[in-house]
Amino acid sequence: MKSTSPANLIQIQTTLVSLTVSVCVALSLCSGCVRDKRSAASPPAICFESSINSPAVVSRATHTGWLEGDVIGVCMIPSGGNITPDSPGPSAPHRHTGGGNFTAEPGHELYYPRMGTVDFTAHHPWRPTLEDHRYPVDVTDQSDPRAIDLKWSDNATGHSSGDVPFLEFHHKLSKLLFRVTDTTGGSLDGLNVVVDGLPARAVFDLSQGLLTVTAGSNTPIVALRSDEDDDTLSRARFEAIILPGEELSPVVEFTFADGTTGRLVPENNTFLGGKMYIFDVTVTEGGRVATGGAAIVDWDDHTPEQHNLPKTDPNAPSEPHDPANPGDPNNPNDPNNPNDPNNPDDEELWFEETMGTATGGAPVKINAYTGWNNPGVTISDRFEGAEVRTHGNLGRHIWFPPATNAEVRIEGLPAGYTDITLSYDITSASTSGVSASLLRVYAGTQNMTPWVTRLIPSPNRYVSVTLSLPDGTTSLRWVSDSIVNTVGMRLDNIRLEGTTR
Repeated sequence: MKSTSPANLIQIQTTLVSLTVSVCVALSLCSGCVRDKRSAASPPAICFESSINSPAVVSRATHTGWLEGDVIGVCMIPSGGNITPDSPGPSAPHRHTGGGNFTAEPGHELYYPRMGTVDFTAHHPWRPTLEDHRYPVDVTDQSDPRAIDLKWSDNATGHSSGDVPFLEFHHKLSKLLFRVTDTTGGSLDGLNVVVDGLPARAVFDLSQGLLTVTAGSNTPIVALRSDEDDDTLSRARFEAIILPGEELSPVVEFTFADGTTGRLVPENNTFLGGKMYIFDVTVTEGGRVATGGAAIVDWDDHTPEQHNLPKTDPNAPSEPHDPANPGDPNNPNDPNNPNDPNNPDDEELWFEETMGTATGGAPVKINAYTGWNNPGVTISDRFEGAEVRTHGNLGRHIWFPPATNAEVRIEGLPAGYTDITLSYDITSASTSGVSASLLRVYAGTQNMTPWVTRLIPSPNRYVSVTLSLPDGTTSLRWVSDSIVNTVGMRLDNIRLEGTTR
C-alpha cells in the first residue's frame, strides 16, 4: 500500500449504495393492502416490501436508504410492451411507512391481471404530475439531496400472480464530493463551494429510461456542506448532485469567510450516471486551493475504482522546466522528486496490530488483554465494553458489542512520521449494509469519521477503510455509542504507514 499526502495524491476508499426493493404480491391481505372493491373475489393489491443494503438510520450527508414518508412511483405494463397513457402508473405512489414496508396511497393500488405477465418499472422520488411520462429533473437546489437523487428500476420483467418481483434501483445522476482540509491551522467555518459551468435541468423519459439535458440550463450550483456532525474546523465535506454528460467544463469556486477565494478546475470533463467523483482538496496559505486529483467510484457498487489525476493549483505561477535547477520538481535529481533514488523520504509500515491469528479461546476485555503485537504502546477502553475475541473462522479481533459504550484507545505511537495513512478492517456482526462510520474514529483530537464512507455488504465480511491522518499523529481511538451501535462491530488489522527523515 502506498501512502500519499493530501496535497499530492489522494487515497480514497468509499463504498456506495445499492438500493433494492422487492415487490411482494400478497396471496393474503397484508398491512396497508386492500382488495379490489369491484368484486369480493378480486385478488389483493400488490404490496411493496423493501430490502435496502444501507443503514437503517441515515444522515443527510449519506442520504442512503429509505426514510419514513419516502414515496416511489410504480408502473405496471404488459410484458414486452411500453408505457402508454393507459398503463397503470407511473403515477401510482407507494409510501414507506417504516419497517421496510411500502403501501399504496388510497386509490392507486395495483393488481395483477388474471391472464398474462407484466413488467414493472419504478422511480424515486415520486412526482405527482407528469406529462407524457416525462419526469422533470432540476439540481439547482441542493439543500435536500434526497429530493433530487433520481433512482430508476426496470429489471423486473415477466411476472404474474404469485411471483415476487424484485426491483433494483440505480442512481441516474452523478455526484461530486469535495473533502477539504486546511493545512494552515485555520478554520473552514463559513466556507462556501459553488460548482459553475454545468447544466442544471433535464427531462427523464420514464418509458425508455433516458435522460435528456435541457440546453442552456447552466446554473451555478451551491454544494451542500455535509459534515454537520464534525467538530473539526480544519476539515469539511461538500457534495453536489449533478447531471451526467460529456465534454463538460466545470469550475469549482471556494469562498472563505474572510472573503478570499480559491478555484479548482477538474481535469475530468466526463461525468457518468451512477458515478461519484471524489476530490481531496488542500487549502494552503492565502486561501489557495490545490487538489491531488479525483477518484471515480460506482455509486451503486462496493468496489471502488481508483483514478488519480495530476495535482492542479490554478493560482500557482507557471514556471518552465529547468533541468539545472535542483529545486525544479521535474528534475529527476531533485530530492523533492519521488522518483529521485536519493530521496531520503522512505515510506514504511511503522505500526501493525492484528491481535494475533489464533482461533478459539475465551473473550478478554481490552484492559486485561496481553497478547498485543505492540506491547510498547497503550491500548485501553475506559468503558470496559470492548473485548478481544474470535468468531467462526475469523481470527482474533476487537469486538464492540451492540448496545454497549466502548472506546478503544491506542496511545504512545512513535512520533515524527508524516504523510500518515491509517488502514483497518471492519465488519458488522448481524446486519447487511451497515456503514463503517458506525464506529467513530479519531486521530488525536481530530474526528476522521466524516471521511469513512464505506458500507459493509454482509455480516462478518471485512471491508478495508483507508484514511490520511495529520502529520505527527501519536494516538488513535474508535468509539462505539450504545444507542448507535445496535448490531455489534468487529475491528481488525490496524496499520499505519508514513515517512520520516
